[in-house]
Amino acid sequence: MIRSMTAFGRASVKGEDRDITVEVKSVNSRFFDCTVRLPRAYSFMEEKVKGRVQQAVSRAKVEVSIIVENHSVGGMRVEVDMALASAYIDA
Repeated sequence: MIRSMTAFGRASVKGEDRDITVEVKSVNSRFFDCTVRLPRAYSFMEEKVKGRVQQAVSRAKVEVSIIVENHSVGGMRVEVDMALASAYIDA
């Protein structure tokens, strides 16, 4: 019996300060090939994500996209350093 490795999945978690969405797409392939797309701040996790996918899938072309929307940044206050700005103008 032939079992297809073609699939698509999506899950989202909404928190107080951020929303996380994970999408996984796979298509039939003779070998394991995993591509992971992460926000730059989370790029250190790429190998861990690939390892977890490989534990579940032995052969397929898999694309994993992780999207993080940070809501806590909106409360930041920006101030102008007038002394530094004045120094730039003088220069």
